[in-house]
Amino acid sequence: MQPFPRSRDFLRQIAHSDSSRILDWIRTLPFASWTSEIYRATLDKDRDLVRLPDSIYLAEKALALDLESRIEPRLPDALCSFRKGRSAEEVIRDFASLGAAHGKAPLFVLRRDVENYTDSIPLGDHAPLWRLLADFGVPERDVEAIRTLLRAPVRARGSDREFSRSVGISTGSSLTPPIANLYLNSLDLAALGVPGAFYRRYGDDFVFAHSEKEVAASFAARIPGILKPLGLREKTEKSADLAWTSRGGPASTARFEERQYVDLLGIRVHRSRGPRLPPKKMKALLERFRLRMRIVRDEVPNESSDSRAYRLCRAAETQFGPGQFGQDPSFRRMRALCTDPGAWREFDREVCGTIALLAADRPLPYAFRDYSPRDLIRRFGFRPPGHLWGAYGSR
Repeated sequence: MQPFPRSRDFLRQIAHSDSSRILDWIRTLPFASWTSEIYRATLDKDRDLVRLPDSIYLAEKALALDLESRIEPRLPDALCSFRKGRSAEEVIRDFASLGAAHGKAPLFVLRRDVENYTDSIPLGDHAPLWRLLADFGVPERDVEAIRTLLRAPVRARGSDREFSRSVGISTGSSLTPPIANLYLNSLDLAALGVPGAFYRRYGDDFVFAHSEKEVAASFAARIPGILKPLGLREKTEKSADLAWTSRGGPASTARFEERQYVDLLGIRVHRSRGPRLPPKKMKALLERFRLRMRIVRDEVPNESSDSRAYRLCRAAETQFGPGQFGQDPSFRRMRALCTDPGAWREFDREVCGTIALLAADRPLPYAFRDYSPRDLIRRFGFRPPGHLWGAYGSR
């Protein structure tokens, strides 16, 4: 028998076109006889991944699509993860707009993450997940099918010993995104029920802000009690209680750390200057750029410094131009989110510095004597990234 095609697009097409028939088929299957293989892999960190038999893969996909269609109308707009047309960038833009709208008045911000979120969701007979699925209108027989799939027998690669999970959803499961959105619904409702509060969630990462310190402190004290019945807890090393201020707007900061910026979903949001890349990500982006430019420099040995400068300028424009910028995720996020001309000027100066250093073959600041940013622009027609993307005018 030929293996079943496992293309995501192909399975999604089948699941959409024959959803009712597939769900009827799923309810007749002997789930207990299906065994999956579990293995260790390094993604963002070491994780247990599960390779499903093809029949389970299709069943899981169909159930996930059905679950998404049932819960989507009841999910709050503040939830931006795993939803069509929504993204982490929306969270960051909304948060930056909040800071701009409040002028110099301090905002009290809670930054939270859940410890091992989907790996910690209980799957026992009386787990909250099954009741939550029923509350969202999932039929009992479909809840049972989801329960059976999530607890299907697994065995470690190279082992004959089988076991069933009682806690945690496998990374990569089609059911993970809708369940991740659904499972923290009680937290979403609690946060959105606070008058005057700002709240956004992306997966297990969420931000809460309020102009009154006592209100923010009160909600911070409620979070552990909301998570505990779900079998979850806060990730303490990522928790932060911040008084988000701008210059000239100091806050009374008992228990809240006063800052002009908040790190949110991999972006640093300044109160007065908006989103920009954090220093570590900016450093890594520039290091990757410098490595590529060194490769370009070494392609043509024994050429004049002016010829080398011209080639480097063209290579840099190609690297950050519309056809290439998407290849670097950090620059893609900078392009999408950073509206501060000052941040773009700093970035352009670093880019020009790299070109000058490699063209003149001597260190900065001496290389700028031969090839200053103005020289690169006037003599070689160089368009630094900020100019290339119109970062200094209307965007």
